[in-house]
Amino acid sequence: MTRVKDHCRHTRWFVYTSLTIASSATVLATSLAGGTPAATAAANPTIVSLTFDDGTISQYTLAWQRAIAAHGMNVTYFVPSGKIGSGPGYMTWDQLSTLFTAGNEIGGHTVDHVNLTGSTLTYDQKVHEVCDDRQALLQHGLDGMSFAYPEGAYDQTAEDIVRNCGYSSARAAGGVSASGPVYAETIPPLDVYATRTWTAPTPSTSPIQLSDMQAVVNAAASNGGGWVQIVIHRVCSQTYDSASYSDCLNSWRPMELRSARHRRRRPPLRSAATGPPVRRPGIEPLSRSPSPRPPVPAARRWQRPTTQQTGPRPPHPASFTLAPSR
Repeated sequence: MTRVKDHCRHTRWFVYTSLTIASSATVLATSLAGGTPAATAAANPTIVSLTFDDGTISQYTLAWQRAIAAHGMNVTYFVPSGKIGSGPGYMTWDQLSTLFTAGNEIGGHTVDHVNLTGSTLTYDQKVHEVCDDRQALLQHGLDGMSFAYPEGAYDQTAEDIVRNCGYSSARAAGGVSASGPVYAETIPPLDVYATRTWTAPTPSTSPIQLSDMQAVVNAAASNGGGWVQIVIHRVCSQTYDSASYSDCLNSWRPMELRSARHRRRRPPLRSAATGPPVRRPGIEPLSRSPSPRPPVPAARRWQRPTTQQTGPRPPHPASFTLAPSR
């Protein structure tokens, strides 16, 4: 087992909880094909997708390098292509390629992170923001199959543009709550071009709390299961990024990364089926492709999606089942 000195306490909780972490592409591909990810073949599965918006650098240097990669998880990054490589606050295309090669999903978020329902944009400008965003992803060898509406704002026109630009799904914002009445998105989703997410009940400029994340996942599991998408923006760390720490904590729905020295020891995990102890952190890969994915060929702009573009895709190269806590 790899020894990890520093990782996010939120990620640690997922490691010790009985659920499946899967990218948006995995959930949608398998559910639209009439199934669920292999690790969740049991009735009423609860599936969690960690999604990161805006392509900020902390999502790579803190979330990925110090937490997610160490646990072998894969997540989804929704990035505005016009911001990538634009300055020290954003990821580069090389970093996105590294994430993609490691099995993460890279989705679209418009070129300039614009509200697609705004009256200041013409129809053609909205088409540019969505279609050219996807083309930028494809030109850099990224899949560009999922989209997230900036600010969670969408209408029927926005949905139609996203569909016609070749995306196979789109994520909205809100609609899922630990207190109900909707505890999770359905599998398959009610509207694949406006999938619902969980919104933290805390103020929008305060960090997402672990207890709130636990509450919504437990509520979903207790109310028939389903798909819980958790939306994260900047990642903060007083230890590794002290210069930006205060500003980060006051940004839009951040998440704080803390040192593993605060980790509480737990007794060995045991398999429900066989009883012997299992290795921590209890992550069992469903499948993993050892070689980099080939570049994705560019599609025609504004071409009506074909079955090949938007139909069911093979399972994402890596999603993980997490061993139950005892």
